[in-house]
Amino acid sequence: MVEASGLTTFSYQRGKVVFADSNTLCTATGNGLVLYSTFRNQQRHVWGGAGKQGGSEGPYTVGAAPAGGLLAYGPRDCPGSVTIAHSPKFAPAKTIEFNAELGYLDLAVSRCKSHLAILTGPPEKKLFLMDISTDPETLLAERKLGRTLTGHGASFFPGTPNVFVSFGARKAVILQLERTTSTPTVRTAEVAFSSMDDDEYVTGHAWTEARELYIGSSHGNLFRVAGAAPGCDEAAPHCRLRKGRREQRPRVAQPEG
Repeated sequence: MVEASGLTTFSYQRGKVVFADSNTLCTATGNGLVLYSTFRNQQRHVWGGAGKQGGSEGPYTVGAAPAGGLLAYGPRDCPGSVTIAHSPKFAPAKTIEFNAELGYLDLAVSRCKSHLAILTGPPEKKLFLMDISTDPETLLAERKLGRTLTGHGASFFPGTPNVFVSFGARKAVILQLERTTSTPTVRTAEVAFSSMDDDEYVTGHAWTEARELYIGSSHGNLFRVAGAAPGCDEAAPHCRLRKGRREQRPRVAQPEG
């Protein structure tokens, strides 16, 4: 049972709302973030970029650790750095001078707060996996998104920061980092949802403790990728649950790096 504690008009821009901590919601604005305290029924602005108060760099992109306590944000449509902020005040604590040419499609933080995924916008559209627990931060992996990946809907598997997923309209790419040596090896498993209708596309996803990945579609269908983490190097079939149709196996690419 879920009990509603209250209602609020909260979104300044179209985009996701995340939990900054157990009592605080967060969404991106035209210049930074808005934090809303469900405990105090108050909200405040965390300004981003050089413009600070009153300035605008256009919409921002935000990512949060699933258990709360850490936020990462940066401009969505213009050059700029990625800012890291920690609870309880979420004042900027660290800046990653990434300077993507046209901003950031998405940002994702691992549950343990050690890993950050940065997905940059066009023209090159790349994914960077970074260890932000080191000083300076360490680049672990880099990959071009290509035309089929939108860069939206990215997340780490909650059980380990070494498994990551990103999506396209009709495709998922699962990356697994193997850190047995000083240079991580990256294994890639690609899942194409070939049974989707022509106008159907991915709208959301969720991980389970059983290492499964569930994907929802615009037509109300639900897909399952079994064994998606941490053994994504083992090709596992995924099923369209509503119609019970077995899909093709993920294509496992050769290790990179």
